[in-house]
Amino acid sequence: GTATATGDVASGTGTLVDNLDLFDGLTGVKTNTEWQERYVNLKSVYERNGFRVGDILTLSVYVKSDSSTTKDFYLYRASSNSQNDSKRTVNLTSNWQQIYFTFVASDYSKTATTTRIECSSASDTNYIYWAGWKLEKGNIASDWTPAPEDINESIGDVSDIANKANLAAGEAKSD
Repeated sequence: GTATATGDVASGTGTLVDNLDLFDGLTGVKTNTEWQERYVNLKSVYERNGFRVGDILTLSVYVKSDSSTTKDFYLYRASSNSQNDSKRTVNLTSNWQQIYFTFVASDYSKTATTTRIECSSASDTNYIYWAGWKLEKGNIASDWTPAPEDINESIGDVSDIANKANLAAGEAKSD
């Protein structure tokens, strides 16, 4: 659900921005106050055997703003119920850029439902846009790609459409 800011990336605050070509057609959110963003549900990922305690994980998201500004971003509630002392100062512009944080999965990570990258200060009328969340194993953030389960769901949708078309064609032929 990362392409649509749903599924394992959901809830949180911020205004959902849909049906816009935000970042390669992905849905995103826009925020203008501190500590607003979408949550990543690590518990759900863990329960699908997505990681183990001790794995190195990287959480990334693409961000941009209406106009240039410098903001501090934090990784929040990834391996403990805190900011994990992970901070990154980013010079935002109107161009998309990927920001990421790496952490070691802990026992806390197995139960974390509100892990997120957040901005610590308000931007008032200068909105920050967020899209293309990605959680991956390892310490390198790669470009956004659909999750395997999203690809499988798309294949299933196309298959259903093809089957319905074949049935309709068969019915039309017999008439």
